[in-house]
Amino acid sequence: FQGAAWLSSARAVRCWVTKRFSEADGVYNTSMDIAYFFEYKNNMYLGHRMAYTKFDTKDIVNNLNKAVPYITDVKLQENKLLEISKNTIDFPAQLLWNENNLRFEFTAIEYGFPENISFNYQLVGFDKNWQNTNGNRLATYTNLPAGNYVFRVEATNSSGLKNEVQAKYYFTIDTAFWNTWWFKTLLFLFLTLLAIFFVSRRIKKIKTREAKNTENNQKIAFLEMKTLRSRMNPHFIFNSLNSIQKFIWENKKDDASDYLSKFAKLMRMILDFSAQPFISIQDEVNVLQLYIDLEKRRCNNSFDYELEIDENINRNTEKILPLILQPFVENSIWHGLSQLEDRKGKLFVSIKKESQYIICIIEDNGIGRVKAAEIKSKSFIDKRSFGINITEQRLQQLSDNPNYKAIKIVDLYDDIGSVGTKFILTLPEIKEPNA
Repeated sequence: FQGAAWLSSARAVRCWVTKRFSEADGVYNTSMDIAYFFEYKNNMYLGHRMAYTKFDTKDIVNNLNKAVPYITDVKLQENKLLEISKNTIDFPAQLLWNENNLRFEFTAIEYGFPENISFNYQLVGFDKNWQNTNGNRLATYTNLPAGNYVFRVEATNSSGLKNEVQAKYYFTIDTAFWNTWWFKTLLFLFLTLLAIFFVSRRIKKIKTREAKNTENNQKIAFLEMKTLRSRMNPHFIFNSLNSIQKFIWENKKDDASDYLSKFAKLMRMILDFSAQPFISIQDEVNVLQLYIDLEKRRCNNSFDYELEIDENINRNTEKILPLILQPFVENSIWHGLSQLEDRKGKLFVSIKKESQYIICIIEDNGIGRVKAAEIKSKSFIDKRSFGINITEQRLQQLSDNPNYKAIKIVDLYDDIGSVGTKFILTLPEIKEPNA
C-alpha cells in the first residue's frame, strides 16, 4: 500500500482504488466521528472520542476469493416455482403468453466477507444495460412481451474482485395464439368462407322469393344470382389467397397485411353493393379501382391503368347497375394484358354521358381475342361469353327499345397485327322508382 491515498469518514476507512475498510475489518466504532487520522512508522492511527484504532498497512491482504453467483429461485405470479437445475441454453424454460411476471432470487458463495458482496443483473432481450441491486438479492419483471430471454447475474467480492462466471437462466415466453400469423390467416379464411356462405344463402332466398313473381321478374332474379356468383369469382379469391400466402412465406408481413386489408375491403364492398339494385358511378369507380389495384399487384405491376370520368357526369347522383364494368376489366386483365411479353400492358377505362345513355369504354393493348383463342382452351371462351351474356341480358331488361345494343366489341389492329380489344357498353339512364 505504499503511495496509496487513505480517506476516512464516519462509516468507514478507504484505501483509494484498493479497498474499503469498515467494522467488519476491525475498525473501531465507525458510527462515531473520527477525531484524528494519521500515519506513523507504517502504522495507521484513527482517533475517536473514547478510543483509537491502530493497524499496520503491511498486514492488510486483499480478498482474492471470488464470489460464485447462484440463482436460488425463479417465481411466477402466485409464487409458482420454476425448475432451475435442468435449465440450459438448449433446454430453456417454456412459458405461456400470460406467464410473464417473474421474480428472480439469487445469492453468492464467498466465505471471507459474504455480507459485502455486490451484485449486478441483466435480462438479455429486455434490459439494455446491467442493473445494480443496491443491496437487494432479487429482481422483478412484470408484463414481459413474448420472446427469448436470458437472465444473468454477476457477483463482486468485498475487495472489488469480479467473478467472470455468471449465473444464467434461459426462458422463452410464447406468443399469444391470436397474435400468430397462422391464427390470423385461419381467421381470414373462416370469415371469407362465412361470407361466401351468407352470399349463397342470400342467393337461395332470392331464388325462392322471385319464383313467385312474374316471368320477367324471375328472369331478372336468375340473372342477379348468376352475376353475384361471377362477382365472387372463385379463381380471383383463390389467386388472392395464394398471393397472401406467398407474402407470408416470404416473410413480407407489411405486403401481406396491405393485400389482405384491400382484399377484405373489396369483398365487403361487393357484398354491400350486391344487395342494392343500383349504385352511384362513384361507388362503381371505387370498387373498380380497388379491384384493378389488387390485380395489378398480383401481376407484379406488369400493366398500368387510367380511369377517365366525364366532368359532365355527376358521380354521386348518376346510377348504374352494381359492378357492371368488372367482368370486362377482368377479361382485359386475365386474357389480354397478362399474356403480354413484348410490351407493358395498358388499361384504359372511360365513362361519359351521351343523351340518355352512359357510355363506358374498356380498352386494353393486350394480345387480342384471336391470339387468346389460339392459346386458351374452350373453357376460357365459354367463361368469357358467359359473363358478357349475363351483363347484356341485365342491361336489356332496363331498356324498352328492341333495337337497343348494350355491348359492342372492337378488335384493335395496327400494321403488325392485333394490338388489343375495346369494349363499348351503352348503359340506359336509370330512373329509380319514387326518385
